[in-house]
Amino acid sequence: MILLCLVTLRLQAQPGKHFHPGHVLLPDSTVGTGYIRDYMRDNASIVFLDTRTGKKRTLTGAQLLSLDIDTTHYICLKGDFFKIIATSDLLFLQKTSDASGKPAYNGTEPIFVNGTEGRVNDCFLYDPKKQNLQLVNTRTIAHVIPTAFFKQK
Repeated sequence: MILLCLVTLRLQAQPGKHFHPGHVLLPDSTVGTGYIRDYMRDNASIVFLDTRTGKKRTLTGAQLLSLDIDTTHYICLKGDFFKIIATSDLLFLQKTSDASGKPAYNGTEPIFVNGTEGRVNDCFLYDPKKQNLQLVNTRTIAHVIPTAFFKQK
């Protein structure tokens, strides 16, 4: 009987296929550890399997501050997921989801979030101190680089 209970508990704790170990940081600063399945490109969400409780939850970028999947770090801004490519005073990001037009709910009231500019795979510079996100492409690079790296006096 004890062996059967241990086998059952071990089977429940195993994540399904396509789940990877990771951490989520929620807006109330709590950290969840478990397994994550990535649906960022499909519908701007992830499925989080909490190893502590064993419960699965679907979380959107609006419900998270950041997350780690294996060794890859992501930040969530205005409902979108961004892969962190490089860090310093500024973050160099790559957009991995498009949450524009996706409803978020305030109780039963749907609120449509505009998300961020740009498309999936576009690159951005983000200043965490000013909370300023700037699209970097061939049209904007001449303006973004001088304003981001050379401080005006």
